[in-house]
Amino acid sequence: MTMNPGEYYLRCELRGHSEDVRSLCIQDNGSIVTGSRDKTLIVWSEDNSSSGMGRFKQRDILAGHSNYVTSAAWMSTSLSRSFPDGTVVSGSRDNNVVVWDMKTCSPKQVLEGHSYQVTDVSIGEGGSVVSSALDKTLRVWNATTGESSVLAGHEGPVLCCVVLSTGDILSGSGDSTVRRWSGGKCVSTIKAHSDSVRGIAEFPGVGFVTASHDQTLKVWTNQGECIAELVGHQALVYAVAILDGAFVVSGSEDRTCKLWQPDGTCIQTIEHPSCVWDVAVLPNKDIVTACGDHQAYVWTSSLERKADAELVSAFAGSLPSGASGSGTQTEAALPGGLKMESPDALLVPGKPGQTKIISEGGAGVAYTW
Repeated sequence: MTMNPGEYYLRCELRGHSEDVRSLCIQDNGSIVTGSRDKTLIVWSEDNSSSGMGRFKQRDILAGHSNYVTSAAWMSTSLSRSFPDGTVVSGSRDNNVVVWDMKTCSPKQVLEGHSYQVTDVSIGEGGSVVSSALDKTLRVWNATTGESSVLAGHEGPVLCCVVLSTGDILSGSGDSTVRRWSGGKCVSTIKAHSDSVRGIAEFPGVGFVTASHDQTLKVWTNQGECIAELVGHQALVYAVAILDGAFVVSGSEDRTCKLWQPDGTCIQTIEHPSCVWDVAVLPNKDIVTACGDHQAYVWTSSLERKADAELVSAFAGSLPSGASGSGTQTEAALPGGLKMESPDALLVPGKPGQTKIISEGGAGVAYTW
């Protein structure tokens, strides 16, 4: 069995957004990028001043989306000649993908083509951008010219995607399947879960890991064989990342981040004030979580970087003390004729003018067509 990574403690909070933090990505230098329902992304750099040791400070705000930010990815400096300093790529409910100019903090390229919300973005060979969307497709974009090709085949909204180190693309969908794409064609389809596949991450040396609305994660070989099921979350699992090439990190609607052995053993459960929308890992193996309480959190196994007692106490006081469903909007509070529905209701697009209330992050989110 792989040695445990050690217990994780709160390192710091990232306060700056006015709505849920929905997405994360990590820059080459260890800076953190957070994307939010407030339509912005914030770049956070490590504060090395004597008063800020161990914390991060807000460096830049990226504003340009007309609806909330659903996803973010970092295009590494080594991947594209057009972006020698690297850049952030983000997807949004405004149906667009934005490639950012990091010097001006404004959109350098707006990639238009999806007809519904962009759900995820990933960076591919040569700095290409792969996006998934509720329109049941993926697109592979040239980030410089804006040209794209379409990958179609899923029977439900495509909720996540990742470009593998081999160049192949994996996508997860509301149709409960994972598809592998190579050379622009689907080369395999796996019935991966009993509900929507919401998150996916490459697991180097093993294969990949999926996160699902069925409350589980699964570890797969590259041949499509499920070798472990990770059971323990009490609600939809939104996100997954790999820690130190050996452990699985997950985020869930149940307001927790969990650390797992790849055999399915849960190592640690970290409670949050609200749902955990996304998870990411820093180069120093610290973990970042995106939370529905408008903040992101950094967690560390290093006692030297651990938050002081005052911050730890304040965070503990923010944790929910009631039942797991407390704070969720009830159907009685909704406008007449509307009901709270699960995210699977988005599998069937609404008619023009129709509104659906979807349960997300302990609250109701309105989707209007």
